[in-house]
Amino acid sequence: MEKYVIMGYEFDNKASADTAKNELEMISKIKSQGNMSNHKIALSVYNKLLEDNLFKTPVGLEYLRSLQKELLAVKTIDKSEIKAIKINDEKNSEQQPDKKITEYSKNTDKTKKAAQKYKDKFVKSLIVNIVLVIVIAAMFLIVKYSHRFDEQAFREQIENEYISWQNDLEERESYIQQWELEHGQNR
Repeated sequence: MEKYVIMGYEFDNKASADTAKNELEMISKIKSQGNMSNHKIALSVYNKLLEDNLFKTPVGLEYLRSLQKELLAVKTIDKSEIKAIKINDEKNSEQQPDKKITEYSKNTDKTKKAAQKYKDKFVKSLIVNIVLVIVIAAMFLIVKYSHRFDEQAFREQIENEYISWQNDLEERESYIQQWELEHGQNR
């Protein structure tokens, strides 16, 4: 398939390339004939080009855009007098979506779905990791304070208290017996 390049733009068919070439010639004539340094003339030429819808390729549209920028930079021209550049896209006028745009939107949808899938997986794994960290922290706390929960230590503590109570009771019993002996004899 032969490619046609005009002013850095590549065209797929000869008809589009010829149109661009004709627009380039028209731009050259406009520049050579008109006094474009006069802003009022430049504005009228710009608006006339837009009304006649002469430029359709990127070559012509680029010239219109540069002319529009120059006019917008002039302070004496009312901005409302400068018309917007209308784009006539034949494919859009026929209401047939461009294949590349359709493919791009399909790819974008697939990408969004894949991104959402991985985001969901990420959130789930994050939750699982947080739970595991909490469990590990709990295990370390249990190990650190396990001496407080040792069954043998509890048993020893209870036995020591029991022995302490028993010794206390024996002391009191012996004190009471001695008191009874001393006071029982005095009666």
